[in-house]
Amino acid sequence: MGRRSRHVLIPAAFCFGSTLAELSPKQAVFVAAYLGEANRNATEAARIAGYAHPPQQGPRLLENVGVKAAIDEHLSEIKRQGILLQQNRVDGLAERHQLL
Repeated sequence: MGRRSRHVLIPAAFCFGSTLAELSPKQAVFVAAYLGEANRNATEAARIAGYAHPPQQGPRLLENVGVKAAIDEHLSEIKRQGILLQQNRVDGLAERHQLL
Protein backbone atom coordinates (compact mmCIF):
# COMPACT_ATOMS: atom_id res chain seq x y z
CA MET A 1 0.00 0.00 0.00
CA GLY A 2 1.32 3.40 -0.94
CA ARG A 3 1.13 6.52 1.12
CA ARG A 4 -1.73 8.83 0.38
CA SER A 5 -0.66 12.36 -0.26
CA ARG A 6 -2.24 14.86 2.07
CA HIS A 7 -2.81 18.41 0.93
CA VAL A 8 -2.34 21.11 3.52
CA LEU A 9 -3.82 24.51 2.85
CA ILE A 10 -1.22 27.18 3.60
CA PRO A 11 -2.96 30.37 4.79
CA ALA A 12 -2.41 33.47 2.69
CA ALA A 13 -0.70 35.18 5.64
CA PHE A 14 2.19 32.76 5.26
CA CYS A 15 2.81 33.82 1.68
CA PHE A 16 4.01 37.26 2.72
CA GLY A 17 6.74 36.18 5.13
CA SER A 18 10.22 36.66 3.74
CA THR A 19 11.64 33.81 5.82
CA LEU A 20 9.04 31.32 4.58
CA ALA A 21 10.26 31.82 1.02
CA GLU A 22 13.68 30.52 2.07
CA LEU A 23 12.29 27.16 3.22
CA SER A 24 11.74 24.01 1.22
CA PRO A 25 8.09 23.31 0.31
CA LYS A 26 7.98 20.52 2.91
CA GLN A 27 9.40 22.82 5.61
CA ALA A 28 6.83 25.49 4.68
CA VAL A 29 4.04 22.92 5.11
CA PHE A 30 5.57 21.94 8.46
CA VAL A 31 5.50 25.57 9.64
CA ALA A 32 1.90 26.06 8.45
CA ALA A 33 0.80 22.82 10.13
CA TYR A 34 2.73 23.59 13.32
CA LEU A 35 1.05 26.98 13.68
CA GLY A 36 -2.34 25.72 12.51
CA GLU A 37 -3.80 22.23 12.45
CA ALA A 38 -1.12 20.60 14.64
CA ASN A 39 -1.64 23.21 17.37
CA ARG A 40 2.12 23.66 17.97
CA ASN A 41 2.83 19.93 18.16
CA ALA A 42 6.06 19.34 16.22
CA THR A 43 5.53 15.58 15.78
CA GLU A 44 2.01 16.06 14.43
CA ALA A 45 3.17 18.88 12.14
CA ALA A 46 5.94 16.65 10.75
CA ARG A 47 3.38 13.89 10.15
CA ILE A 48 1.07 16.30 8.33
CA ALA A 49 3.98 17.59 6.23
CA GLY A 50 4.80 14.03 5.17
CA TYR A 51 8.11 13.42 6.92
CA ALA A 52 9.11 9.74 7.20
CA HIS A 53 9.93 9.77 10.93
CA PRO A 54 7.77 12.48 12.57
CA PRO A 55 8.76 11.79 16.21
CA GLN A 56 12.42 12.43 15.38
CA GLN A 57 12.11 14.99 12.60
CA GLY A 58 9.47 17.23 14.19
CA PRO A 59 11.56 18.37 17.17
CA ARG A 60 14.65 18.54 14.93
CA LEU A 61 12.84 20.87 12.53
CA LEU A 62 12.10 23.27 15.40
CA GLU A 63 15.87 23.62 15.85
CA ASN A 64 16.37 24.49 12.16
CA VAL A 65 17.32 28.16 11.93
CA GLY A 66 15.08 28.86 8.91
CA VAL A 67 12.07 27.05 10.34
CA LYS A 68 12.48 28.78 13.70
CA ALA A 69 12.77 32.18 11.99
CA ALA A 70 9.60 31.57 9.95
CA ILE A 71 7.66 30.55 13.07
CA ASP A 72 8.99 33.53 15.05
CA GLU A 73 8.16 35.91 12.19
CA HIS A 74 4.61 34.66 11.97
CA LEU A 75 4.07 34.80 15.74
CA SER A 76 5.42 38.35 15.92
CA GLU A 77 3.08 39.35 13.09
CA ILE A 78 0.14 37.87 15.00
CA LYS A 79 1.22 39.81 18.10
CA ARG A 80 1.62 43.03 16.07
CA GLN A 81 -1.85 42.64 14.57
CA GLY A 82 -3.30 41.98 18.02
CA ILE A 83 -1.69 45.13 19.37
CA LEU A 84 -3.02 47.14 16.44
CA LEU A 85 -6.51 45.77 17.03
CA GLN A 86 -6.36 46.77 20.69
CA GLN A 87 -5.04 50.22 19.79
CA ASN A 88 -7.88 50.72 17.29
CA ARG A 89 -10.39 49.82 20.00
CA VAL A 90 -8.81 52.24 22.47
CA ASP A 91 -8.76 55.01 19.84
CA GLY A 92 -12.41 54.34 19.02
CA LEU A 93 -13.39 54.52 22.68
CA ALA A 94 -11.42 57.75 23.17
CA GLU A 95 -13.08 59.28 20.11
CA ARG A 96 -16.56 58.35 21.38
CA HIS A 97 -15.71 59.72 24.79
CA GLN A 98 -14.72 63.08 23.25
CA LEU A 99 -18.01 63.22 21.35
CA LEU A 100 -19.93 62.87 24.61
